[in-house]
Amino acid sequence: MGKISDCLYQSYQFLFLCFLLLSIVIHNNTIQKYATSPASYAAIYAFFILMLGGIQFAEEAQRQSPNEFVCHRVLLPVVVALINVLMVIHSCVGPNDALIITLHLLIFYTPFAFIQTTESYPHFQLKFLRTTVIPPAQLTALILIHAASGLAYYLFFANFKVTGAPELITNFDFVRHVSQISNILMIPLWIPALKAWNAERLSFKGKHPKTKKNWMGFMKRTGRNDWEVDLEPNDHNDFFV
Repeated sequence: MGKISDCLYQSYQFLFLCFLLLSIVIHNNTIQKYATSPASYAAIYAFFILMLGGIQFAEEAQRQSPNEFVCHRVLLPVVVALINVLMVIHSCVGPNDALIITLHLLIFYTPFAFIQTTESYPHFQLKFLRTTVIPPAQLTALILIHAASGLAYYLFFANFKVTGAPELITNFDFVRHVSQISNILMIPLWIPALKAWNAERLSFKGKHPKTKKNWMGFMKRTGRNDWEVDLEPNDHNDFFV
């Protein structure tokens, strides 16, 4: 069931990021009044080119450090939440080149993060232990924050009115729905983020960096950003991360 659940989650993550990309493209096309512009196609092409580039990077790098494993899992939902907020701001202020550039830079990070949070490294893979748990207080805070965010979005769009060109009004209504949907769909992204933040040990499987033999064991956190191999005493003399 572990592999099946991982596959389902990765498929969900990929589809959600594609939804987010298309939402940004439609949002920018509507607010700038240039539907199906070459820039929109370029954004879509760049997204998938970056994803393929991330796969190639993973294959060449061969291994992922524990800090990268943790960092990208924590950073991805933060970036998605920021994209959601910026889309709302952009729908209110109207055409703004700085916001458009920022939105594209953020969405272009997500395909790289997707590769970093999947089993894309052929020679060294890290995983959470089954014993890694999320404190109930953090889960409660997560639910309350998203409930409060959903309520805030609802109240904001119910009381704030956009006037002016028809495309601005159309875009405002579009973002109203997208923001609420994204606020709900991003919740599963926070689960591995919280597990990564709280993990004290990770399991690994791959090739030993020196002997190139099959190698598996555990890594333990010795500080917020420090990890070391915790398989057997001899390994402490061979390999540190």
